Amino acid sequence: MRQIIEVLRLKYEAGLSHERIARACGLSKGVVGKYVSLATAQGITWPLPEGTDEARLEAQLFPAKMPPSRFAEPDYFQAHQNWSPGRFLNWATDIGPATLDVVQRQLKDRPHPEHGYRACLGLLNLSRRYSRDRLEQACARALSINSASYQSITSILKQGLDQLPLPLTEEEPELADLPVHTNVRGPRYYH
Repeated sequence: MRQIIEVLRLKYEAGLSHERIARACGLSKGVVGKYVSLATAQGITWPLPEGTDEARLEAQLFPAKMPPSRFAEPDYFQAHQNWSPGRFLNWATDIGPATLDVVQRQLKDRPHPEHGYRACLGLLNLSRRYSRDRLEQACARALSINSASYQSITSILKQGLDQLPLPLTEEEPELADLPVHTNVRGPRYYH
């Protein structure tokens, strides 16, 4: 907690130097000087007006700064309150079953469904940039390669891989052709 009142009291009532005030309050000389100069600039005199407490004095000396922006920041918390997992699932259902599966994974793989809202929103907004059919095909391809993330689906769409036919599932080659050895792990080891 700031000790603004104590600093001002020691400065104007006791007449101490900034160095002695700093030692007495456990602050740096720079902080003491800052408090005194801010109080002087605001026209605050000692004794303080009746009913002035530390919080009111702090608000007077350190007014809240608004960010230099032409536009008001959106209230993300309020926007998230209006969202629900059902909203995203219904939206994904309108696009197709593969998209629904990806959205379900996004919501299920997070500790809380709310953590997946931004990923789901980004994923579903891809249907505006690309068509719904392309998004559905990209989701199907991402599921087939077991990489159902926003980045993977965006890459599939950018590369146009969603317009290519899905690869057929390859049968695992017979491991009998390989020599029996502890260092031979097979193709499934790395996936």
